[in-house]
Parts: sequence; C-alpha cells; structure tokens
Amino acid sequence: MDSSDKVVENIIDYKAVFCNEKGQAVLWDLMKAAGFASINFDENPYKMAYNEGLRAMVVRILNLTNMDIEEITRRIKDHKQKERIYGSGNNII
Repeated sequence: MDSSDKVVENIIDYKAVFCNEKGQAVLWDLMKAAGFASINFDENPYKMAYNEGLRAMVVRILNLTNMDIEEITRRIKDHKQKERIYGSGNNII
C-alpha cells in the first residue's frame, strides 16, 4: 500500500467514525474540550502550545471528514449565544 492509498484509507476511517450521530456527539465534545472556537492564549507558553495542539487535532478531524470549518464555527457561536439565553442544550453539528 503506497502513501496515497493510506491517506484515502484514513479519510474513509475518519468519516466512518465521525460522520454519524454518535461520532458527531464525540466530535462536539472534543471541540468543547479543545476550545475550538475560543482564543487559546495563555501566559504560560507551554499551556498555550498544549491548547493549540488540542485545537489542531480537531481541525485535522474536520479537514479529513471534509466538514466546513467556517460553518461549524458559526454554529458554535450561535449555540454559545443560545446557551447564554436559554441554558445548556443539544449538540450543534
């Protein structure tokens, strides 16, 4: 198997895991844990690097599954606004 076959296989695997209801719930949890739609600044450069590493993993999943990062970011912002108004709710993806 050459490297291009492995890339295609990885994409298929990621989509199988994340492009369904349960996978979307896990991805939403990962995005919250990684502060995906937040500023990850921290005075401690190691903490900031760690935070950005978490965020980079979520971006990788979104890219490999061909999800629209801008659309998801918009949904997160809308969801956060609704949570402030109405309290906690459902997943947004």
